Amino acid sequence: MDIKVTLSIIGIALTFAGYVPYIRDIFKGKTKPHVFSWFV
Repeated sequence: MDIKVTLSIIGIALTFAGYVPYIRDIFKGKTKPHVFSWFV
C-alpha cells in the first residue's frame, strides 16, 4: 500500500473512533444532540 492510502485509512479510523463515545452516550441518554447539529 502507498503511504498516503495507509495514513488516510488511519485518519478515517481515528475519526470514527472519536465518535464512538458520543454515540454511546446518546444511546445511554447522557447526551442529547441539538437539532441544529443534525444538519451540520
